[in-house]
Amino acid sequence: MTDSAGGRHLDLDVLAELDEGIAGPEVANAAQAHLDGCTECKDRMAQLRTTRALLSALPAEAMPAAVQARISDALEHASTQSPATVVPIKGRARLWNSPAIAGAAAVAAVVVLIGALVAGNVIRRGDKSSSSTASAPLGATNQPKSAEGAATKEWATGVNYTAATIPSLVPRLITGTPPAASGLSAGAGGSTASAPGGGTVTDSQKALPATPAPVPGVYTQAEMRSNPAAVAACGRILAGGVPVVPVAVDFGRYEGKPAVIFALPAVGNTAQLDVWVVRSACSASSLDLYFRRIPRPTG
Repeated sequence: MTDSAGGRHLDLDVLAELDEGIAGPEVANAAQAHLDGCTECKDRMAQLRTTRALLSALPAEAMPAAVQARISDALEHASTQSPATVVPIKGRARLWNSPAIAGAAAVAAVVVLIGALVAGNVIRRGDKSSSSTASAPLGATNQPKSAEGAATKEWATGVNYTAATIPSLVPRLITGTPPAASGLSAGAGGSTASAPGGGTVTDSQKALPATPAPVPGVYTQAEMRSNPAAVAACGRILAGGVPVVPVAVDFGRYEGKPAVIFALPAVGNTAQLDVWVVRSACSASSLDLYFRRIPRPTG
């Protein structure tokens, strides 16, 4: 643990080991007990998980030839140098575990990640622009459809999702058509219809409001079921603060417990969907989430 002006907090090493499930029983129990009552550490854990989820979703990119050449030159140059003196690290302060350094490092990692996503998207668009312009008829546009005015398909299937079934069940929410009665305005009532993967649905296709989402707070499943603004606010939280219209939302179950399943368009990649499972309340500091990136279905 590390000391700060507000008391002792978990360092990033402990948080990472706890998240990966590799911490020893004593460390895990003590860390979880501290985490349950520490808002600052919960926020750091949420940042750690979000950064890891975004990193895992990055597409594989080939290393630029210029970078490969520089690395090869540096390795060849290093091999010709005389061995350097190795300085023991014993006794050095672990600056990484300082809350101030750790916080700055987390922010820097997110900034670099966002930069990589934006740069990759711009490069890919630049490579395709000339050929797209040449092949498109006059007056046609090749830009992807905007999320502005898009409709969210809202379901209440009650289907029990698992990590294994998400890739097969979520696409049915995207390609299917919810029934006519709106579950978000009628609560648990409304007409029923056949649900994707079995079960019953009570929600309908309905556009989310164009007005800005409320300031992110804590949104319960009951509030999201009855209030479209709460759904929009939760989608914004899951997207890291970026205003986004969910492609589909389902009020169902995850591993036997009530949950809300969000299918969000992946930032910078229209061919992918980010699936978030909200297993309790939705908030910026909630850790009770499951994330999965899947291909976006067509049709």
